[in-house]
Amino acid sequence: MARIRSIKPDFFTSEKIASLPLSARLTFIGIWTHVDDNGVTLDNERLITAALWPLEDDPREALQRTSGDLARLSKERLIYRYEAGGKRYLFVTGWDEHQKISHPSKSRYPRPLTMEYTDPDPHSGNPPESIPSPPESLRYEQGAGSREQGAGSRESTPVLPVGQLTDRNARARVIAPTAQPVNSFAARATLARIPRYRGDDVPGWARRRLADMTAAALDAGFGADAIAYYAGLAIGSGEFKAHQHIPELRHALAWLGRDAALGTACQACGHEPGTCPCTPAADPPWSEADQADLEAALRHLAAEDELVQEA
Repeated sequence: MARIRSIKPDFFTSEKIASLPLSARLTFIGIWTHVDDNGVTLDNERLITAALWPLEDDPREALQRTSGDLARLSKERLIYRYEAGGKRYLFVTGWDEHQKISHPSKSRYPRPLTMEYTDPDPHSGNPPESIPSPPESLRYEQGAGSREQGAGSRESTPVLPVGQLTDRNARARVIAPTAQPVNSFAARATLARIPRYRGDDVPGWARRRLADMTAAALDAGFGADAIAYYAGLAIGSGEFKAHQHIPELRHALAWLGRDAALGTACQACGHEPGTCPCTPAADPPWSEADQADLEAALRHLAAEDELVQEA
């Protein structure tokens, strides 16, 4: 579904954009309307051509032209093409900088974890590099000026699929309710398993916010074991200070949501699927001893039937 996007005047004065063929510039603008609110779409040249150029007289020529435009945009690092979960995706690299989505819809596709380029930047002459990808969209809000995180960007960002941000106030703490009633008891019981979040140094308002975030994750289908496990991973990373409870748990939930979406973490316990305790053990193969036990049981039942009939 096409979406309304904005174009800054700087687009027409950019040297990088000016170096592109006119068709590549139009394709680049068209991609903005085709990707989701997270800046990602399926990397399928046929689907992109059908969405951007549906009325072309020669569909084959349009497909060939679009394929070349995408290759040029990727070479200029305006888009990034990658694979996740066995599917190919396309990400607009400057999405968060140039597109501000006030009420983003739920993300449909995962963003790249990193953006690794095999060719040097054609405009810098630098060697190939690996650029960290923007944060995943499976999170609440980042750097929103909360008491724990300090000053930061006040632009709204994609949120966890269980809820949507309402119009943000000065503290950016208002979150729309989830579809199901918040199970505060289960959320608080989950937080009680994390020593860092149950100490007296956690203010009451922060406890309530942590409980709301945990309840939303529980409503989304994540298990208490998985939440506690990933919270421990986030705490152990040392990325956050001791008083940054809210951004720390937000990071843990985003991490869990991303790994679960990629199939590398069990949604119930957080461990790798197939090796986690949630995976049922496989039945052992049928052995000769099993066959002998079965035959003995059948003979015993047959004998009991004969006694019943004689009685």
